[in-house]
Amino acid sequence: MSVNFWQEKIVPYSWYPKNTTEHWSGSDQFPAKNSTWQTNIAYKLSNEGFRTYNFADVNNQKINVALGCSHTMGIGISHEMTWPYHIESQTGIKTLNLGLGEGSPDTVARILTNVCGLFDIDTVYILWPSANRFEIYQKNSVRSIIPTAAELLHVWYIDDCNSYQRLCKNKLIVHNLQKSGNFKLKEIESDSPWAIPGDLARDQLHNGPKSNLNLANLFLTGIK
Repeated sequence: MSVNFWQEKIVPYSWYPKNTTEHWSGSDQFPAKNSTWQTNIAYKLSNEGFRTYNFADVNNQKINVALGCSHTMGIGISHEMTWPYHIESQTGIKTLNLGLGEGSPDTVARILTNVCGLFDIDTVYILWPSANRFEIYQKNSVRSIIPTAAELLHVWYIDDCNSYQRLCKNKLIVHNLQKSGNFKLKEIESDSPWAIPGDLARDQLHNGPKSNLNLANLFLTGIK
């Protein structure tokens, strides 16, 4: 029997391992390390496979939810440098970081659908991933398709027209969930100017700690 990954009140699917700690992840591998980077990084993954609290630890309390791709998960930086961590620090509300490396707009809408009804959500913060990414749902797993790793049969689905339509559908899902869930919603596009030039993560690909703090401030105050 196939899993329905688009149900409310279920633990969302993550393609990361559960209940483990890794020191290198995704594009953040030792050969790509920035030689000037001094801070240790631990990718501590929850029982559900996210870089955040175990779900059981935030039951019965008001929380925030952060959604997006590797820029939200915090690839190449420590947990304390991520923008969801700064959101939590500045609001005083525990924030579930449900970002996944290689995540897509599909990932955002799917995970928010899953957690609606599981938690008492105050605010959902979304850094929307690139529109030309999408998910494929298999019998018992979810696969993320990104342009740099797409196979020939996927190319038709990542053109600008299809990508825009898919993004619009996912945003409509999110906005309808906001109405039914009665939570606040703040959104920023991934290609908006939130990154600080020259501020790079350990993998020299993702944005660094200053950019993440700047992004948190944009979410909370609109001030760069």
